Amino acid sequence: MSNAQFTIIDDSILSPPPSTTTDSLAMSSSPEKIREAVAELFEGFIMTKTHQHQALGIYKAAVDSMSGHDQKFLVAIVANDMRVPIGSSVYLKGLPWISFQTRSTDNASLEFAGLRMKAQPYKAMIRKGNILYDKIKIGAELPDKHIYIPDHLPIHVEILLKREDEYFAREAYVVSAINMFRTSIILEQQS
Repeated sequence: MSNAQFTIIDDSILSPPPSTTTDSLAMSSSPEKIREAVAELFEGFIMTKTHQHQALGIYKAAVDSMSGHDQKFLVAIVANDMRVPIGSSVYLKGLPWISFQTRSTDNASLEFAGLRMKAQPYKAMIRKGNILYDKIKIGAELPDKHIYIPDHLPIHVEILLKREDEYFAREAYVVSAINMFRTSIILEQQS
């Protein structure tokens, strides 16, 4: 992968498939559907609980990276998760996460709390019509991150900045942000 993919989101190569419509995105926006769409992108991934922070369980998985640089990993934060012991593993598809993150690190031992995790293969492809093709637009530019708001999904997307002078596109797609491996997806509170 080129470095450009990680600094600029190029809309010209990330056009949504023709079968993705406003209606299909609006009808498929429950938290469960969003989790299913993310699980499709990271099909078969096994997450391991690495930390407990108050009532939040923090699950992580190492991602096989084509580049030899930083270790890429996933983070899923689950509310009210006090009963599951650290070191337990579960499929991403089965986690009722409230926040999902794609990250990279140069200190995997610290990120994984000393637990050994085998890197899992990542296909970076999803089917046409997946709701992660929802368009996102810049909502706020903060010194440490940019916050994007999707057209239809009840989430917000945060992209962490490595440098203050980094440039990101004003519009992109949820899936393109996920593939940057410095992204958080936070489910909006449902009423």
